[in-house]
Amino acid sequence: MVKKILILTLCLITFGFSATYEEGMRAYKENDFQKAIEIFESLAKDDDTKALFALGLIHQNGKGVKKDGEQAVKWYKKAALLGDTPSMFNIGIIYYNGFGVRQDYLEAFRWIELAAKNEDAAAQFNLGLMYKNGIGTEKDIEKAKEWFQKALDNGNLAAKEALSELD
Repeated sequence: MVKKILILTLCLITFGFSATYEEGMRAYKENDFQKAIEIFESLAKDDDTKALFALGLIHQNGKGVKKDGEQAVKWYKKAALLGDTPSMFNIGIIYYNGFGVRQDYLEAFRWIELAAKNEDAAAQFNLGLMYKNGIGTEKDIEKAKEWFQKALDNGNLAAKEALSELD
């Protein structure tokens, strides 16, 4: 009985003192990047997609660490494989720009398309641009229009101008 109580108490103490995503963000906003990284890495062990995304962003922007596109992609991919749409989009942008990774328009297209299909307006707009210009895919003005319209429907105002340029 004492052993069960001791184990339960240890579990409660462990869970009671675990940091939250909000605490990680507070540390980040206060420029305490090492603390933020520690908190996010701890949460990432439990597949917390917001923490995984935050770690990708930290490595992409070089906050408390050296800018590192490969590390950013590593963290974003973990989140993306768990369904995190912003991570999918950021992976696409990293490959599009060749930030710390080999520039790869096909890979960029693949990740941006995944995010676009998940209703991300910025991804939909960028996918429209890729179809319009034939980047990472065959040029297809009709598909460009389709994705610009979806982006506009989801609140991306730049898509309105892009659509008018295609008419």
